Parts: sequence; C-alpha cells; structure tokens
Amino acid sequence: MLLPVMRPGIIAAFIFNFVNCWNELFLSVTLMNSDDNKTIPTALNGFISSFNIDWGSMSAAAC
Repeated sequence: MLLPVMRPGIIAAFIFNFVNCWNELFLSVTLMNSDDNKTIPTALNGFISSFNIDWGSMSAAAC
C-alpha cells in the first residue's frame, strides 16, 4: 500500500543521486591533472578513448 505512494519519491531521489554522481565524475576528470590524486572512477575513465574502450585493462583495474 505504501510502495505506490512512495514510488515517485524513490524515482526522484534516484535521478538526483545519479545526476550528482555524474557531475562529480565530470568535475574530477576535468580538474585532476596529476595521477597521484585521482580516485578509482576517475582513473578507470582514463581507459576510455574517443573510438575505443580497453575493456581488458579496465576490468583488471576494477578488480
């Protein structure tokens, strides 16, 4: 009975959280210059180029 009432709030919270995480990743990729201070998602983003994704190296680094 409560789930249908709570569903719009849960969806809105999910969307706001996703946008916030995406903006933080974009900001850290843009502003981080040295490799010493990069976080794991920022470092994993380095395996993505404009035409290719190095899935093997990215999977190994994620593990």
